[in-house]
Amino acid sequence: GDGIGGDTKRSYAYRMKTDFAVGDCAYVDGPEVLGPDGGVVTELPEVLTSRGQLVAITTLDADKHVSWAVEDHLKFLVSCDAHVYVCYDAHARKPAPWLKHAGFRGTSSRVRTRDGVYALHARFFAKGSLVRLGGAEAKRQVKAVRNYFVLMTTPPPHSRDRELAVDNIVVERSMAEQAVAGGARPSLLPRFATGDPMYCDRDYVCPELPRALREQPNLVAVLTAQSDKRSFTAPCFTRFTLSRAAFVLVGVDSRASPVPEWLQRDGFSRTDLEIPGTEPEEYRYHLHAKLCGRGPVELGPNLGLFNGAKRMYIVLCCPAENPTASAASWSASTDSGAPASPALAALGGGGPGGGTAGLSAGGGGDWGPNLGQEADEAAARARATAHFWEHSAAALGLPLVDSSSSSENQAAAEAALGDGPILELAPPLDQEGRRWSQRFSVDAINTVGEVETACAVFGVAFSPLPGVFNRTKVVTVYPRFIVQNTLPVHLEVLPLALPKPKTRAAAPP
Repeated sequence: GDGIGGDTKRSYAYRMKTDFAVGDCAYVDGPEVLGPDGGVVTELPEVLTSRGQLVAITTLDADKHVSWAVEDHLKFLVSCDAHVYVCYDAHARKPAPWLKHAGFRGTSSRVRTRDGVYALHARFFAKGSLVRLGGAEAKRQVKAVRNYFVLMTTPPPHSRDRELAVDNIVVERSMAEQAVAGGARPSLLPRFATGDPMYCDRDYVCPELPRALREQPNLVAVLTAQSDKRSFTAPCFTRFTLSRAAFVLVGVDSRASPVPEWLQRDGFSRTDLEIPGTEPEEYRYHLHAKLCGRGPVELGPNLGLFNGAKRMYIVLCCPAENPTASAASWSASTDSGAPASPALAALGGGGPGGGTAGLSAGGGGDWGPNLGQEADEAAARARATAHFWEHSAAALGLPLVDSSSSSENQAAAEAALGDGPILELAPPLDQEGRRWSQRFSVDAINTVGEVETACAVFGVAFSPLPGVFNRTKVVTVYPRFIVQNTLPVHLEVLPLALPKPKTRAAAPP
């Protein structure tokens, strides 16, 4: 397509060449700088020659010293769905980091020229997408390397409905969360499979995928940061954009209790699919699924500070071949081939019996033992109320309800409170005093505890900062007790601080 551009003075010299083939030169300045044989292609892999027309963007080898930090050195638009291949010099010690952040996956295919070998890094881009490529920064390499060049093909007709592009990944962190995360950037990993990394800032790999996911031809992973496991501030913590309708799967640490509330609020349903963790005997990832249309997707925080989750959630996206399907129930397939309980089955693929399975777009069907009570639980939570402290109730102009109140007072209080939202009230610091708590040590890192003040009890957690900031310790203060009422009746919660027993001096004989 049109719109080839860059950030260097020589970027105007970049050229697009159609029907690229063996014998063509990969660089615009090849004959002048590299000699008559420099950059001339002698061999193309089958993955490129079997796709029909091959389009190339020939670059300047003189731009090989552009820094990795320049992530939009080369920009262009694709006028149709396309597979974009960045041909990166195979002699480089390591590829540029922006390849990983942009979602390019390394392949075993190679392009050979008369004076070099190039490794292919591939990614699918949807029609109208803007492709941004960074610098090669050859000075970082031990050996002399060439600049990269770009090749493009269109997907085969039989696989176009299975391709999915995920773009514009953004994480909303507070200042404290940014300090703990250490600048970790989420990245994209297409064709996710067993043995691939699960996070962008850790070397944890996926031990095994369920059969229903292994059969997917294009499972795209949004690699989150494990250092965000305690995130809790932003209601929309992770954001990204889908190029077409797709199933979004969020894997939550099985040790989380309860799971983040936004999963149910945003329409995610618990499935029977699980992904084992790095220590399968200790935890697994429970997959929650939702069918999302083309456009932006927003996910909430992990809330590991409150629910005990020790792993950040993982995100997988799978293209929906039939997004309008209205399946009432589907049978999941286990690795042994025996039918499992109703859940998310082969996502748009075929089961072992040859039937087609899918996920309902708008709900319905049996999603497990607890989801049938979803409406009752929501009504129970809506009816739940909290008991206000006397000074707080008086400040709001509400009658106080206690064990000595008459039925008329209780009815008046319930009518005043209604079934509205739960009110969060700050501790009465002005009434009870603002005295300091007892001293505590911050040397016991990676531990949690509690501190008592004149009017409240707080939980505290101690953790070190990563990397070069390891001498700095982070002290997190959070509510020590959280009461969640799941009963269909009202509960009165009264905070009491029992005085500690005083030691009596021994009477003289």
